[in-house]
Amino acid sequence: MAWTRKSLDRSYACNHQMLKFFRKRKGWSQQQLCEAADVSVRVVCKAETGAAISTTSIDKFSTALSMPEHEVYPEDLISDPRQLAERFVNALHVHRQNLLDSIGDMIDPGAEFRIVGNPRKIPFAGLHRGPRAYRRALKKFYQIFEIPNDFDHTTAYEYFPKGTEVVLWGATCLRLVGSKAPAEKVQYRKRFRFRRGILVSFEDHYDVEKGEQSVATAAEVQGKKVYDPLEDSTCGINL
Repeated sequence: MAWTRKSLDRSYACNHQMLKFFRKRKGWSQQQLCEAADVSVRVVCKAETGAAISTTSIDKFSTALSMPEHEVYPEDLISDPRQLAERFVNALHVHRQNLLDSIGDMIDPGAEFRIVGNPRKIPFAGLHRGPRAYRRALKKFYQIFEIPNDFDHTTAYEYFPKGTEVVLWGATCLRLVGSKAPAEKVQYRKRFRFRRGILVSFEDHYDVEKGEQSVATAAEVQGKKVYDPLEDSTCGINL
């Protein structure tokens, strides 16, 4: 698989965990990988310890490790999906609805953002195609909910990387905008999918029934305008 970066260094350090993951998915030993990629065992050993290797060798690894159902790209082997997911979550809490202004470089223009729920009952729910659509969903979310400024998101979540995907489990704190009630903990799960070191798919899972109840309460506090669904949302998504 060829690189798509316009400017390349002569060498990069591989994400050794990623390389091992794809090698073991093939059921290969280091020797088998070096034979399939036409590189020396020394190069494989260097790569799997995180040492820098040539861009040509990384390209050979990605081609050898690709499968019909899952292509591996050179950028995948030098990226860190967990670190990218953590960056996304940090930006979400720091920049809130302006999240995308700070992480635009790691978002694919065609990325899909899925937020579970029926948009007719949860106006920010649905399938949002592209950053612009997700930006509108975030704006709608923060018209209804707010995260307390003293909430420490750095210790609230656990990350589980697997190849180019990362699943996050944890609980955030939310309260309704305009409400004097204390913030409540909300359990949720997020799934990130990366390709070539950028986000191509994001899913946000939570207790839909509780979410509908909260939005209904918000309608009483703020007015029924919060029910207005986004025009480009897909109704009735079940993920």
